[in-house]
Amino acid sequence: MAACEESVERLAQDSRFRLHAARQLFRQVRFLFPLDRQVQVFGMIEHGVGEVADRLDEERVEDGRDNLLRCAAVNRKGKPCGREPMRGSRYCPSHKRYEEQAAPPGLEAVAVAA
Repeated sequence: MAACEESVERLAQDSRFRLHAARQLFRQVRFLFPLDRQVQVFGMIEHGVGEVADRLDEERVEDGRDNLLRCAAVNRKGKPCGREPMRGSRYCPSHKRYEEQAAPPGLEAVAVAA
């Protein structure tokens, strides 16, 4: 049950995980099933994960989060982070410290004028 909950949480946080969610969940639970049933179990997991992912996608569209910009942070290789930013922010939860470090746009003008 914990493996299933972890997969759903990750799907909710990162829609790109959808491609690997069923396979990863199956790897975590396959030992619980006899070998002759594992193909059937994988099909059930794949179907269930697809249903959850579709519902999460619908919720993103309803909330207006489907077309959000991606996190403004860049990794060491210069590639963009790609995660969804937090509401009202340009950065994802992992990079929110960058927004705290940046000075507000009006603050620089006040300092120069003084």
